[in-house]
Amino acid sequence: MQKTWPMQAFILSIFLNLVLIAVLCFVMIKERPARLFLSFRPYLGQLVVPPLDQAGYEELKLKAYPELVALLEDRTRLRAGYKTCDIALGILVKDYDMDIGKALQRSLRSKIFFKDALVFEGISRRDFKRIGLFIRTHRYPFTPSGLHRRLPETADVFAQTEEYRILRALVRRLHPALCTPSTLLVLSQQLPWSMLENLYRQQQQKGELTEQRACEFLVDAVYTGSRTAAYLLVIHSPSHSLDEFDHATVMHILALLDVKTQEAVACCQSLVHSQRPTAIVEQARHFLAKRV
Repeated sequence: MQKTWPMQAFILSIFLNLVLIAVLCFVMIKERPARLFLSFRPYLGQLVVPPLDQAGYEELKLKAYPELVALLEDRTRLRAGYKTCDIALGILVKDYDMDIGKALQRSLRSKIFFKDALVFEGISRRDFKRIGLFIRTHRYPFTPSGLHRRLPETADVFAQTEEYRILRALVRRLHPALCTPSTLLVLSQQLPWSMLENLYRQQQQKGELTEQRACEFLVDAVYTGSRTAAYLLVIHSPSHSLDEFDHATVMHILALLDVKTQEAVACCQSLVHSQRPTAIVEQARHFLAKRV
């Protein structure tokens, strides 16, 4: 019995050591992937751009037009699944009037998803390539409103828009001889875009462009400060007397006359001897006395 006890203790010691080694190996095997995983995640984090915030968006908005065009190829994810190219496209459309509808030849759904950032739905990689090609191959890849905003630089391209064609038809309806590119360009620059856009929409609804509608449009243009519209109305008025207009409209027309054309002088001479209010008569006399 005394001989077997040391042997049993020795065997028990070996068994406990084996158990300890097995436990240590198990812990090491279990813990090692976790350490690898934890050491790997921070590395990935360094490759991901921080989510888009107000400062980042404002920084993108400050980029120049060529820089934004270059960013159309940047597919870095920023926020809510949208990429840098999505935000750059929205800025190009919203702030630079890029004509995305003409570029893709289809209508698109858009929304505001962050602050005032405009994004479009359903834009594929192929679409972005088509947009880039459209920008590279068009000198002025802008919407009609964008072309109008850049007059006179974009005059040749703006002359191809439907809004310009309707304006040309309007002027030709009243004064065919005055329907020249130079007159139409100056008139277009003097008019707010909203007037040209509304004229086109009304024409689509009503069809025929009558003389009365043309005169009404020019009267509205006079109230926006268009000198060209004022002279067109003076020329169109029978005997240049402006008898068909109310006192307020006549005062606005007189205030815009700054060049003594034959028609303008005849108009003011007629008003001086008319039964119009004293304010109109004095305004006409003032024009005749000016050295212009």
